[in-house]
Amino acid sequence: MNADELERVKKRLQRRRREILAASGRAATGIEELRRVQRAAEPTEASQSEQLQYELSQLGEVEQREIALIDAALARGRRRVRDLPRLR
Repeated sequence: MNADELERVKKRLQRRRREILAASGRAATGIEELRRVQRAAEPTEASQSEQLQYELSQLGEVEQREIALIDAALARGRRRVRDLPRLR
């Protein structure tokens, strides 16, 4: 893989990382909204709200793992670029 290919991969990984962080922020906002609604909800609605909160929190864990994988890939890419022969 040459430097140009590494740069393209790096940009794609960084874009995906930003997308995940934005989605995570939206999920956190959604969870907070669900909690607010749950306080005023009837028991059946509260049960459904709790299930949705759990599912959103699980999504957060998946996103965290993906961010860790992206960060590791970016680190490997930086090492490869550093190890490429310098063109003069």
